[in-house]
Amino acid sequence: MKLIQLGGANDALCHFLSFGGYELLLDCGARVLSQDPTLCVELPALHAIDVASLDMILVSNHANLLALPYLTEYLGFKGVVYATEMTMEFGRVLLEETRALLEKEAVRVSFRGAPSSASLPLFTAADVTRACEGVKCVEYRELVRLAYGVRLTALSSGYSLGSSLWLLESPSDRVAYVAAASGDLNRHPKELDFAPLIECDALILTDIKPDRDPQATTERTVEQLLAGVNRVLDRGGVCVIPSSPCGILFDLMEAIYAACLYPRSSQQQPTVLPMYCLSPMAEHVMDLTQCGAEWLCEKKIEKLYAGEPAFLHESLLQSNVLAVADTLSTSVLSGLQHGGVVFVGPSTLSFGIGADLVRTLGHDARHAVLLIDPSVDPHAQLAPFFSLEIEKLVCPIDARLSCGDVNQFISRCSPRSLLVPHEFLMETNTSSVKSETEPSPFSRVFPLHELIVSKSKTELTTFPMKQLEAVAIDKPSKYIDGKLDLDLAARATVTDVNGKAAATISGVIHLREDEYVVEAAQRHMLSSTLSNSAPQQQQSTSDEARHAGSKRKAPSAATISPISSALKSHVVEYRERTNILLGNVDEEKLLKQIKAHDPHLDVYISQGPDNADAMLSIPALDARITLWKEAAKTVIETPKEETRSLLLPMCEAMEMRFAGSSGGGTQRNDLNVLPGKFQAGLSNKFTRRHVTNFEDTTLMAASAAKLRAEKKMERQALAIEKQQEKIEREMKKIEEITQRLHRQQMREANRIRNRLQYAAMCIQTAYRHHRLSRQQREEELKKKLLTRRIQERRRLELVMKARHDEEHEAMERKLMEREEKLVRLHLKTTHRRHHEQRLKRQTLEQQREERERMEMMREERLMRLHRKFLLRPTMTLETVPYAKNISDQSEEEEEERQRERHHHLDQPRRKGSRTLQNEVQPCQIQHNPRIKEANKTIKHKKPRGGNNSGNQERGNNVNSIFSIPYVVEDAAEFDYGDEFEDVVDESMLSRLIC
Repeated sequence: MKLIQLGGANDALCHFLSFGGYELLLDCGARVLSQDPTLCVELPALHAIDVASLDMILVSNHANLLALPYLTEYLGFKGVVYATEMTMEFGRVLLEETRALLEKEAVRVSFRGAPSSASLPLFTAADVTRACEGVKCVEYRELVRLAYGVRLTALSSGYSLGSSLWLLESPSDRVAYVAAASGDLNRHPKELDFAPLIECDALILTDIKPDRDPQATTERTVEQLLAGVNRVLDRGGVCVIPSSPCGILFDLMEAIYAACLYPRSSQQQPTVLPMYCLSPMAEHVMDLTQCGAEWLCEKKIEKLYAGEPAFLHESLLQSNVLAVADTLSTSVLSGLQHGGVVFVGPSTLSFGIGADLVRTLGHDARHAVLLIDPSVDPHAQLAPFFSLEIEKLVCPIDARLSCGDVNQFISRCSPRSLLVPHEFLMETNTSSVKSETEPSPFSRVFPLHELIVSKSKTELTTFPMKQLEAVAIDKPSKYIDGKLDLDLAARATVTDVNGKAAATISGVIHLREDEYVVEAAQRHMLSSTLSNSAPQQQQSTSDEARHAGSKRKAPSAATISPISSALKSHVVEYRERTNILLGNVDEEKLLKQIKAHDPHLDVYISQGPDNADAMLSIPALDARITLWKEAAKTVIETPKEETRSLLLPMCEAMEMRFAGSSGGGTQRNDLNVLPGKFQAGLSNKFTRRHVTNFEDTTLMAASAAKLRAEKKMERQALAIEKQQEKIEREMKKIEEITQRLHRQQMREANRIRNRLQYAAMCIQTAYRHHRLSRQQREEELKKKLLTRRIQERRRLELVMKARHDEEHEAMERKLMEREEKLVRLHLKTTHRRHHEQRLKRQTLEQQREERERMEMMREERLMRLHRKFLLRPTMTLETVPYAKNISDQSEEEEEERQRERHHHLDQPRRKGSRTLQNEVQPCQIQHNPRIKEANKTIKHKKPRGGNNSGNQERGNNVNSIFSIPYVVEDAAEFDYGDEFEDVVDESMLSRLIC
């Protein structure tokens, strides 16, 4: 077990503990320090450990929960947090109150004892919620079972609601953690429960009252506080008491009301002076006090069973004597004009509502401020208010165990080891508040290390704890009490080992109902092994030994114990110790045992020297083990004796001592019989050179052993007779004690009957209150049901109305959509009609243009045909060269005409007229030499009579004109094509020609 103190001794508790294979934190407290001009949240020295590797956190009370949000949200803790339900709820209140007060200030977060580094931010409300959701709540005396046989138990510490002690148990250790315990019986929490801590192996004790004055009890401090409150109220002042809303506040309210306010209302004033509780979480804390009876003391439980409120503040709230407020307001100040008592949170004056209230009331000498928190420094808290006229009083009320109480607590628990902060182990300073001539009361108090433990045969070892100094407790192997099976006990052979009876057994260990039971194995019993290994030629020696054993003195009937009769006449025989070990040392099993002791050890197995079967080398231990299995020899070579003492039990574990015979008439092996396989002692007493002399040596040892055994049996028979007489005397005493116990049982039965009657009366009263409360709940339930029905009806009406409105809106929407579709359809139809009309107009226009174009083309074709006829060469059969000349001229003229046409085409056209290309293009004449024969289409007419000359001239002209078709007629290869068939007829052509 290893323990490291990470926090303080009286505040901000935090300890790292390694126990039973687990690494955990005991508490995770923090403290708020005032460092001008900022406030500092000082966390424990968590930088010294690996927070991510922690398995769990155990929380003792709500004051030690302030560092939990940083562990879970910022430092990577992934384990489980165990605390009671009330500790978790009050811790949540403390965290939220601290956050609400510190978020308005400049705050710096640091680690205790760590160098200056980048600080963490102040935790948020979401951090508090997530941290508290991960807490696993337990009840008092609830057993939490973990792996490796570790168990956790939370016990009541008596300090506050839900505060607990923790008992950690493993198969070999029991460790108790006691932080901030209280032995006061006049307070509201459940009483201190320390009975399970008795006989623990280690006791971790911390968070003790620092004042060692035995007269500084809680009762006397409360009396001083009440005297100061009365003095202030007599002069009409206001008492300002900074206190946390969790803890001793509920006890102070009851004490101040009973001793100061209630008597004053009946004597001087008709009304009671008011009490105020100013804190952001005060109302929530008042609700948490209705938690249940399992967290309260006996007096509070009796009040609950009687149907009364457990705490007085509930009735004070109903009678308006006590008022709860979140902040300081004008209504609170107006209510304190004639005096009163104000509890403000938190318990410090460095920040928060308390500092504002003291500044407001500080200029009036009638008022007073009383500091009751023992963890704050009164001089540092009151330093900013020294210039004010308000009275400053210091009455630290500390409900924790004092040094004298701790001495009694340790004496009753009787631990084997005590771990306590070194501050409580130092000698106290005798010069304190008292004068130099008067002896200090501190001298009468023993320091914790001078305590004399009343437990006998146990030496208390005290370990001082210092910050960041590890305390390790090395404990030897612990023996566990167990039970031996009767059958296995009857078969065992007992020998004398240094005056003590011992036996070698082979069995199986079973764990049944938290008890270890060793039962016989089904095979390989020692008696059967020895009988089978004896050779047949040693039968006579065995018979003689059995005959010699039969001559021993048989026990008388008076000496037969009930146990021996229950064992069916099995005789228990005592033998002398021998150095002969039976069995074989196996290198593989030995290697596993060495690895089980230390997995990091390197073991090398090789062929040993001198025909050895195996050799195990362990360089880390500087040791070597050589095995000769045939020669029955084992040698351990090492220069260190501690190494030899480590390896020797490992080798002996695979062997058993040669015991000799088994009693009760069964066949036994004589010591002269050499078993088939035996292993020499590891002390090297028996080696290879002793094998030859082994038979003589064993014979001498056997004879001496027989004599010693017979004498011992006689002595034991006498001792058994004396023991029987002693048993008879004890039986008589038991009868007398039984009569006394009978009378005590009668008295106890009467006492139990009275308690049962009282419990029955309490149960009847509780049942009546329960029935009344049930009737009230039923009436309230009926009212709620009626209200719910009305609400459901109204909601249904609203839903129907909303549905009707939605349907109406949907219908209107559909009508509007339909109208919109009709309008769109009408517009589309109109647009389509206009489009069709436009297309129709365009079609008519195109048709008209097409007709005009066709007419123009027809005219152009006619003109082209006319020109082609005009341009035809006029040749006769006699004058062919002339026709060629004419054709050449016509070609030149045609080229000229084409140039003129292109010139006209290049000129711009006037607006509104057709394109020049359309006008000229049909008139273009392409000279095609292929023209049909003229006689097929043109009929010649003879000229009418007239002047010969004229006729002759016309005839020449006619000849010149009509000579063209004649030439063309001869030239059959000319063809005009089919383009004139639809536009040219004989009459038109003849008319054009004329």
